[in-house]
Amino acid sequence: MVLNLNTSVYILAVSLLMLGIHEVIVHGIRPGSKSTSFPTLRAFLKHRLMVEKWIGVITLGVIPAMAIALAGIDLAEEIGFYLRPQQIPVAWTLVTAGLILGFSWAASKKMDLTTLHTLMKYPEAIDRWHWANTAVWSIYLFSYEFLMRGLILFSCIALFGVVPAIIINCLIYAGVHLPKDYKEALGSLPFGAVLCLFAVHTQSIWILFILHLLLALAMEWQVVSKVKAENSLKGGQFL
Repeated sequence: MVLNLNTSVYILAVSLLMLGIHEVIVHGIRPGSKSTSFPTLRAFLKHRLMVEKWIGVITLGVIPAMAIALAGIDLAEEIGFYLRPQQIPVAWTLVTAGLILGFSWAASKKMDLTTLHTLMKYPEAIDRWHWANTAVWSIYLFSYEFLMRGLILFSCIALFGVVPAIIINCLIYAGVHLPKDYKEALGSLPFGAVLCLFAVHTQSIWILFILHLLLALAMEWQVVSKVKAENSLKGGQFL
């Protein structure tokens, strides 16, 4: 099945609507409790930062997928849901992964823990829920790539062509990061472009998901290392 005009417009409209709803909800959440005590998994999952991830899973992944399925559209192949090993540029994937790891290492040298948007800056979270955090990050980022570089990118390609679709996607991606920090928004442009190029070449979202997850987890691991180092200097203990 090839994406036709009506189908592409519908997918793009649903995707942009849910992305907008996600941004409004997430940025509208009040700071809430700043407690750094996570005695149970329930307490950990109810923390504001973790709630944001679950909101993303629902608004970026579950609802758009349901909207498309209820419309009777079967687009698993056209939106890059299948992995095509024969189309994976192994060398470029490894180079990109290496650059991501290098970037995370360099960024960690200037890292200010007080401004980071992660639960891993809390020693209590590292003690008990590091792997739970990794699992939730994975589910969230798959939902994110499903919508951003699956639904939005491939529907835009069908409507406008490859180059305009990549430009549109990068601008949307940067716009999503703009409320956090303009430097982060600018930095997201080249990374977003690279992910789009991988999507176009592989016709799949799986490599993008893996690379995006690698970036997120590499930064999280750097935070964990920094927190542990600082806590050790203070005489703290980790489990």
